[in-house]
Amino acid sequence: VSVATEPPGIIDFAPDNGTTVNNTRPSIYATFSSGTVQVNPSSERINVNGHDVTSSAMRSPRFIHYTPGIDYPTGPMHIIVSVSDAAGNIATKSWTFFIRR
Repeated sequence: VSVATEPPGIIDFAPDNGTTVNNTRPSIYATFSSGTVQVNPSSERINVNGHDVTSSAMRSPRFIHYTPGIDYPTGPMHIIVSVSDAAGNIATKSWTFFIRR
């Protein structure tokens, strides 16, 4: 019996940490990698500026993608993405980018 203890990887995300975008509805995403145990899409969460927007995001075993339905104001955007695999291993990634009109 083998037990998977390595969490999924969050291998790519956008917009990049520390960048400035001139779009008030930026596309926000993260992509995942998994080892021997597949990512559980129902475990994926995305939080934007303290608000859980998961219900408006597209989710799959390879990514989560969110496009805002509202214009965000100028300023910092704090993102937190979390995901787990079928074995319960959890990965979390947080980053900040900026909106400038």
